[in-house]
Amino acid sequence: MKKRNFKKDNHHEFRIFWLCIIFAFLTLPLFGQNRTAMTNRIQQWGNCRVVAITETNGNVAISNRNDVQGDNIPASMANALTEYNRNGRLIKDVTLTENGSWLIIFDTNGYNGVNIPSGLLENLWVYNQAGDDILSASFNDEGDWVIVSRTRWTASNTDLANWLRSGQNQYGNLITVSLSRGSVAAVFNRGISFINAPPTLNNTLRQLNFQPHFVKIAGNSWFISDVNGNYWFNM
Repeated sequence: MKKRNFKKDNHHEFRIFWLCIIFAFLTLPLFGQNRTAMTNRIQQWGNCRVVAITETNGNVAISNRNDVQGDNIPASMANALTEYNRNGRLIKDVTLTENGSWLIIFDTNGYNGVNIPSGLLENLWVYNQAGDDILSASFNDEGDWVIVSRTRWTASNTDLANWLRSGQNQYGNLITVSLSRGSVAAVFNRGISFINAPPTLNNTLRQLNFQPHFVKIAGNSWFISDVNGNYWFNM
């Protein structure tokens, strides 16, 4: 049998190398975070009411005028936000989890979402039927959740509720709560409590010249805003 000699194709290896580089570049947003479009849009607006940020999934920002900037968010969430923007509904809070579950709070106590924990969904209905003015509602993929209105709040478990009561005893009424993977940020009348806050966030809070209404955390990234849309972020 005749032995066949195989010639090394350097051009083929060169093409494969560049295809790998191009693939890595195109898929970068899928495995890391690039919030340039969102941060640029926020700076163009000059204000930002609230955001939802994740470590590995999408991000969304809402301006004081209900303008929406969404990057890599579920189509169902994008469609809902577009509808609320078009119909002039006030988008008050947004949550997006690492697994793609989401929740939007709009107008006085309207809500919409996908894969909302059953306990939170039940309480959203109770608050809605009672006419509560819902300020925030948030959950994570681990099943933790908190809903806050102007007159009351409810948490998913005793440990979280006790932690929030401790914050109330120190800082006054609870205003908003945001949960993410491994982190919690609770804003009270006279202060803020955290679980697993990035050091840069603590340093920034000492320099703030406005009263925070929302604090959102995703890993080492964070966002702060007040009721007037003043903001500060590290994203």
